[in-house]
Formats: sequence, C-alpha cells, structure tokens
Amino acid sequence: MGDAIRPSDDEFDQIPRKSLGQWSSYLDLARESPFFPSGSFDPRETLGPIPHFLGQGSLPPNTSYACEERSLQGANGSLFINGQSIWRTSNGECTLDPRVLPKQLLLAVQNSMKVGFAESQLPSDRHCLYGSYFSDDEKYISVLFLAWAYILSARWAELLSRSSEHPCQVEFIPKSPDNTHEVPTGSDQQATIEVDVGDEIDEAEAFWWNAILHSDGDWNIRSLHRHNVYLSPWSVSIRGISGFSITRKPLMEKAKLPSSATALEYISRFCIRHDLYDQCSASLSAALYIPQLRDKPLAFPLSTHNLLFNPPQRGASIAALIKEYKEVLPHLMTLSSNVWGIRSTLHSTFFNLEIPCHLVSPWLNPAFAIIDPIIKQKDFSTLAKLLALRNPRLGSLWLGAILTGLATSFLRGVRAGCTAMDIHAAGWTDTTQTFLTCKLGVNNGESISREDESRLLFITNCDEYHSRVPIEPWKPFGETPLCDTDIEVRKHVQCGSHCLEYEGWNWLLTDADPILDLGLEKHRASVENRSDKCQVDALAKPHALDYELSSQLYSELATRGIFGWLRSTGYPVNEKPLYQHSWIDLESSEEELDDKDSDIAEINYSQSNQVEEWLENLE
Repeated sequence: MGDAIRPSDDEFDQIPRKSLGQWSSYLDLARESPFFPSGSFDPRETLGPIPHFLGQGSLPPNTSYACEERSLQGANGSLFINGQSIWRTSNGECTLDPRVLPKQLLLAVQNSMKVGFAESQLPSDRHCLYGSYFSDDEKYISVLFLAWAYILSARWAELLSRSSEHPCQVEFIPKSPDNTHEVPTGSDQQATIEVDVGDEIDEAEAFWWNAILHSDGDWNIRSLHRHNVYLSPWSVSIRGISGFSITRKPLMEKAKLPSSATALEYISRFCIRHDLYDQCSASLSAALYIPQLRDKPLAFPLSTHNLLFNPPQRGASIAALIKEYKEVLPHLMTLSSNVWGIRSTLHSTFFNLEIPCHLVSPWLNPAFAIIDPIIKQKDFSTLAKLLALRNPRLGSLWLGAILTGLATSFLRGVRAGCTAMDIHAAGWTDTTQTFLTCKLGVNNGESISREDESRLLFITNCDEYHSRVPIEPWKPFGETPLCDTDIEVRKHVQCGSHCLEYEGWNWLLTDADPILDLGLEKHRASVENRSDKCQVDALAKPHALDYELSSQLYSELATRGIFGWLRSTGYPVNEKPLYQHSWIDLESSEEELDDKDSDIAEINYSQSNQVEEWLENLE
C-alpha cells in the first residue's frame, strides 16, 4: 500500500489494532457499571487557566470593551467582544516575541433560546400530571437547566453593566392576554409538571421560581448598546403550553428579580431538599450549550436516557458545591461564550498526538466502529459513560451535549473528517488539541521533522501564510532537509528553547490598554486520563461492527489540509512525489475515488473550506 504518502501495510495494520482495543475496553467498562464515572459530572474538572468572563469586571473608568456586531451561523444581530490569547515562544536564551492570537467571543444576542414541551411528552387530555409523567431526574434536570440559565444571565448583567456603554436591566415581563397560550377546549387547566419548591420559602423566592418555570411571562435580562437591545447569550423563554407548576404559589404578580448570588442560594436549597448533587452539575453542563442552541428550539424534558446518577450526597456537600460554582461561574461563562471552543474541546477526545496525518483513518475508523452502533441504538447512557472513560475531564461536557441533543452533531463532525480545533480553548482547558503546542524534538543538523518545521514556522510568525493556526490538528509526517526550509526555521532550529505555551488572555478595550487576565489558578486535583490506562495487548473483538475499517478518507483529508498549510508558499523540488500525489492533487484524487467516497470527500472538503472561512472571520 505504501507510497510517498500512504502508510505501509505494517503501519496501517498496527494502528487500528491499538485503537480498536482501546475503544472496546471503554465500551466494556461502560457496560460494567450502571453509574456514570465518579466525578465526571462536574464541569469544574474541564477548567484550566481560563480567563474570568469580561475580566471579572476589572474595567478602568470611562472606557468600554471593544465589541463588534455581526451574525453567527445565520443569526441576526449578535454582539462579539474582541480579545487575544498570549503564547510564550521561548524558554531559553534565544528570545522571540510572544505570539498574540486574536479571538472573538460571543457577548450578546438579540433573540432568546426557545424552550417548550414536546407534544409527544404530554397526554392528550392536557390535565395536570402532578409530577408523575417524567422521571424525577428528567424533571429536576429540566428545572435546574432553567435555573442555571437565569443565574448565568444575571451574572452576565452584573459583569457587563460595569461598562458605561452597556447599561443592563433585569425584570419580569408578564405576557399580555392575547399572547397567552389558549387552553384547548374541554380542558379546565393547562398540563403541568408539579415542582416541589417547599412551602417554607418566602414570597421573593416563590416569585423567582414561578418566573423561570412558568410560561405566563418572561424574565428579561438585557443591555443597551448603540441604540440596540441585546440579551444575555444564556437567555431562554418558555413557549407554548405551560409545563411546570410550583407548589408554593406567589401572591405578587410582579416583583424584583434576584441577583445571581441570591438565585444560587435558592438553587442550593432546592438541590438540598431533593438530594440533587450530580444532577445539579449535569444541568449546569447542559446550560453551557445555550449559546449554541438559541436557533434550535429545545424540547423538554432534557432526557437522562436511562442514565443512573450516583447515590445522593449529603446536603452540606451540595451547599459547598454551589459555593464553589459561584467562584468558577465566570470561567465557565468564558468557555461557554467560545462556541467553537467547546466543540473543539470535545473533539480533542479523539485526538492522539502520536498519530500523523496519513494514519488518521486507521486511528478513527475503529472508534466509530464502536460508537456508531451505540448511536444507532440510541443508547446515550452508554455513550456518555464511554466518552467519559476516554477522557474523564471532559465527561461533564459530553453529558451536557447529550442532554441537549448536540452530541450526535459534534460526533458527526469528527466522523465526517471535519475535526474542530480552537487553540485558545486548548490553552484554557489544558487539553492537547493540536501538535503545535507540543515541544520540539531533537534535531540532527541536516534535516528537521515536518512537525517541528511546522511549529517553528508558526512560532516565528515568519509570513502571513503561517501566521494563522492550521485548521488540521494532525501532524505532518516525514522530514525536510534544512536547506529546503525557510530561513527562520534554519535560524532557530538549533536553539532548543522554543515552544508554544499559553500565558494569558487580553480583553481588548476601546480607549485603554487591554485587561490582562491570567485566568483561573490551578485548583483541581490532577485527574488521570483513563485513555492512558485502558490499553490492551491484543485485538479486542468489537461488540458491533458495521464499518469500513480500510477506508482512507480521514487520512486523505487530514493530509491535504496540513500539507496545504505547511506548503502554502510552495513545495521544494524534491517533494514532487508529494504534491503530485492524489491525496494532495485534488483533481487526481477525485478521479481515483469511488462514487461513495467521492461524494463524502466533496462534502467534507466543502465543510473544511467553510470552517476555515468562518475562523478567518473570527480573527
């Protein structure tokens, strides 16, 4: 099989054996226990040195954040804030300037995300359900999802309002009679799911629970910027039939809505009352995806897909958990506002630094040979546990994506060969998402590995073509004679001190120096990645295999993408076998592909171009 690009038969055979063994091991472990891996519900485990949202409000007087209005995925009127990630490039005597990489984060939107109850989940007579129609986990996670949406939005307003150009308001707006859902003829009341909030709560707390759970009005948290009204990216509104009814009815029709700190006290008491520990964390993980869901109406309940939560913890532990969430909430908000960054962090589940671009197919094919049947069977409980075992630190993000229905879309992207990569999120979460952030290897003085050549081209920022991060995370294979490399590569190849290490983040301002944000201090205990331990020596028999393991499509797309970036200024003469290869020469590639692979390749190549264009717009 081997040629100038394609791997040899030995290389091709070894990788799928290792990959299939690993993923089969995760599947076996996922089916051994009905419970989710301990600690994998907690989104705090995802955090590395991630910046505080808006710099925790440390804004100089009489200035404002540098913002830009534009669309996101077809939505109108989104407001973005400009920032920069800062990367160290030297750890020795040869000092290069830090790499400063621009990035825009979602700051505000003009339409809230719509939530409602799926008609199939409600009985035809629409009579009260008294809390018995949904499972307790489904009911409570949906309730807590709405509570976290409010808390994230209230915290957004508290931080943003410190800018003179972004005055914020928080209020409850009752629906007008002509905008209230009409109860179907023959029914004396709307279908409801009763939620026990406790009879002992005061009027203000009862009003808040009713405001966030009932569809007779909307809580409205908004900001005015340049005569345009914007909402929090975590804004939600209940539409259609009213799904929740609280046991303690408020007497007031209108009242002041609470601060984020007060709402956290309310949610803490609720979780203690119902012994909701892991459910509290899972619902927060789901709420982090609201910025990605606002153009896709969400149907309650957020199904737990037969997922068994770990035994309830003591009430004091729940109170401590909420207290810690209060501290890290601004960091989670920053991650959530990086829409592409969350996707790329999840995609890093499938990234392996040891795999070069031309071996991506034998690495990924076995993974989806295991995952695809699970998705086909809609066994999302097993899928959640499987992905958490692969990388426990990302288990909570995968669970949130599964609860909100986004996981299959994220997996489809990887399966289509369109792996997301966001170097900013990689630095924030301490995840390896690209070969660029790893150390340079030892050089023999005559040639340099193409992966190290790529690193030096990016670190030295030698030209406009290599100033952008490549969209492909997979490293190029092979070596380049030093005489054929860029002058900056030859200049620094023997330094032995160059690197690409995340240092911090700048929030850009309109009329002042940027706010430097070094981010969250390392607070969590080290979590061992299960994927480093679940190795097997022999090929494990797959539990379900309906997949073409010999396909090379992923490898072709990854190879074309990274070499297109590496050789964007042209190929050396001695690399003629590479640039004339069908994987690089797209016209030749299209002639050789069979009809099925040709269709997929055309789709994937188009997707890759769209992603690259989108990333360029962000920068």
